[in-house]
Amino acid sequence: MDIKVSVIIPVHNVEKYLKQCIDSVLNQTFKDIEVIVVNDCSTDNSLKIIKEYQKKDKRINLIDLKQNVGAGFARNEGVKHAKGEYITFVDSDDWVKENFIEVLYNSIKKYNTDFVSVNYIRVYDDKFVDHKVKSNLCDVVISDEKIKKQVLLNIPSVQVWSKIFKKSFLFSKEIFFRANKLEDIIYVWEAIVKSKSFLFLQDQLYNYRLKRENSEMYGINKKIYDYKFCLYKDLKQMLKDINSYKFYETVFFYYITRGTVRLIEKLQIKTIFTCFRKEFYNKKTFKLNINCSKDFLFGLKLIIFKFCLITNINYYFIAKLYMSIKQVKK
Repeated sequence: MDIKVSVIIPVHNVEKYLKQCIDSVLNQTFKDIEVIVVNDCSTDNSLKIIKEYQKKDKRINLIDLKQNVGAGFARNEGVKHAKGEYITFVDSDDWVKENFIEVLYNSIKKYNTDFVSVNYIRVYDDKFVDHKVKSNLCDVVISDEKIKKQVLLNIPSVQVWSKIFKKSFLFSKEIFFRANKLEDIIYVWEAIVKSKSFLFLQDQLYNYRLKRENSEMYGINKKIYDYKFCLYKDLKQMLKDINSYKFYETVFFYYITRGTVRLIEKLQIKTIFTCFRKEFYNKKTFKLNINCSKDFLFGLKLIIFKFCLITNINYYFIAKLYMSIKQVKK
């Protein structure tokens, strides 16, 4: 069989959802695939399920890791063993529509881009919630460096699992997962920055299951800002490593400031502002372009946040007041 697409599925304790995931991949209208299932030391029946499927379908290849490494690094292992010309990722608690790979494959071949992305549907407690993306950056091939900046300000789909990549692109540009928390974001940023061209489609072909109880991101709100700050530092380092930091500096600062403002408002933790100011704020190098925000209210928040950075007033107090007023209005 001629393998055109390698589908990589990292697995860790997902026996409840795994069959639905694998079935959706095996039943694709596009058949020239291999399915690389990376078992990341599951302690439930996930490994047993994978082996049962392996007996039924020769397209399934099992990588059984002996040490738990996390979803990002598990995907790296899958990529190392991929034989297909193209690579796509599916998370083991999600499932895809039957034409998911066909649409991605035909699009990346037709437009000869480094990667193609589709839209997705959120699924919460088995209820489907639309995730419609209204963007003039969808359904057009993007190659211009200035337009890349616009994409990074509001990426239509930052998740790695909604995309197909040229394997040669990933290997030649040395793109790999650098972390296991919020790992999709830096991976997609790096792919956008390093690519010659890419395409975001509005087709909703991926079903993304939200808030699974044993998900790595479930119930970690109090730690999420630690992961965010690690992400921001990794993004900055990645841009510096490829000599693109100066070009994307304004976009970078807008992205991390926007994220931090939202974190402070959501979590109401004083130390978030202090950590941000210490790690990222420098009067000489901090370049925050307020015009990047199309929303007047949020643009105003960014102005206030920047004033707080300059004067060392903790934005936490302003955020707390704002959220209190918001609650009263409700």
